[in-house]
Amino acid sequence: GPIIIIFYTVASHVFAPVAGTPGIVVAFAAYGLLKGWVLIYIASLISAIANFYIARLLGRRWVVKFAGSDSIKNIDRFVEIMGERLLIIARLFGSPLYEFVSYAAGFTNLKFKKYFVITALLSPIPGILYSVFIYNSLLSPLRMALFYAVMIVSGFLFSLYTLKQYVKSKSERSKTLYK
Repeated sequence: GPIIIIFYTVASHVFAPVAGTPGIVVAFAAYGLLKGWVLIYIASLISAIANFYIARLLGRRWVVKFAGSDSIKNIDRFVEIMGERLLIIARLFGSPLYEFVSYAAGFTNLKFKKYFVITALLSPIPGILYSVFIYNSLLSPLRMALFYAVMIVSGFLFSLYTLKQYVKSKSERSKTLYK
């Protein structure tokens, strides 16, 4: 059971069209909050490593195969502004674009060790909060609605920050061109 949950969750992070929520719900329903969270955390770390190295070693063509041709546009935007600070913000907010950020980091010159430490240390913070919401929402539709509202708001805030960084990088690039 745990291996299937880990495998499914990794697949949902590597192959963008696969929805990850069913794996999370099954993990909590079958194993409870603590063990379910540990399984999802392990799977998330494995997928973060896989996505980073797919981008770093195999390149764009393979990322398009795994994430989809529509997704590469989002990944390219992250690559333009990716840095340690964006990675920290993305992992702290528990970005719903977890896999896109991981692929983008693989396309940059960010060292794997720094990427992994940030991912391993900061991802659990929103992961624990979301896990408690999901686990509790299994018992209440109202809590499930609250969970999705929190996900939407955090995704919106992360998107605003990303957009701000993207506009800032475009502005700095255009200033450099006209000097």
